[in-house]
Amino acid sequence: MIRTVSIHRSFTIRGVVDIVKQAEKTWMYDIKTHGLDYIHSNIELYEKQLDIYAYIWQQLRSEKVDHTAVISTALPNSLKLAIQSNDPMRIQHELSRWQPLVKIPFKKEKVDKTIAEFGNVVDAI
Repeated sequence: MIRTVSIHRSFTIRGVVDIVKQAEKTWMYDIKTHGLDYIHSNIELYEKQLDIYAYIWQQLRSEKVDHTAVISTALPNSLKLAIQSNDPMRIQHELSRWQPLVKIPFKKEKVDKTIAEFGNVVDAI
């Protein structure tokens, strides 16, 4: 997506996301190596990023995005310790507790503001 900022400098927004169509619904996932605590503490950054990506997807593809989410690939410490213990039941228990998916509702109304904020950063550079 190419945008022009306030001083007429163009910039391109790029990113890599995963799209999954399941039961007539389209999910957009952004896979991160960050831990869940970091993601939850910085949720606004991920909201903005996914809002932009979903907006671009919908504009380019004319396809609705029904759900957006971040997937954390960082293993929680309790799961790491269970793996180190080599105890299959403990590992299974920790795997069942692990919830790496962080759902983030798409907020189309915030897209223009986010793009303007990004444009201000480009202007400052």
